[in-house]
Amino acid sequence: MGYGDIFTYLDRQYVYLAIIDQVLYAALIVGPQQAREVITARAGSVKKDGVLETRAKPMFCFVELQTTGYEQHIASLARTDDDKNPGQVMHGEDDKLCHEDLVEMQQEIVNGNVPGVLKDQIRTIELAERTEQTAPAND
Repeated sequence: MGYGDIFTYLDRQYVYLAIIDQVLYAALIVGPQQAREVITARAGSVKKDGVLETRAKPMFCFVELQTTGYEQHIASLARTDDDKNPGQVMHGEDDKLCHEDLVEMQQEIVNGNVPGVLKDQIRTIELAERTEQTAPAND
């Protein structure tokens, strides 16, 4: 299992981030209704000058997903290290976040209110530029 893979643990879906010192770090995938509530709450946290006050609030560390099948969902980084036993979690699905979500997740982790060890680990991941493959022309 690698960065950005989606898995199920206790009937909830998560995005795998890393295992560091036997602690599993994962982002909870939140469904559309609760996602709208969190997005609305974050929008209400904007100061008059347009600056977000949310970096200090873990509740507002999330990524709005664009991955097919997960549109209108968010991946919450609020409690990435919250009591998940790595030995019981590896019920992977064949889903992985799309490239755009992987990049946005990395930026949110590096700049957000998450554990420092997770920031350090995720900062080192190099996400290759996505290139569109085209079929060779048949002459």
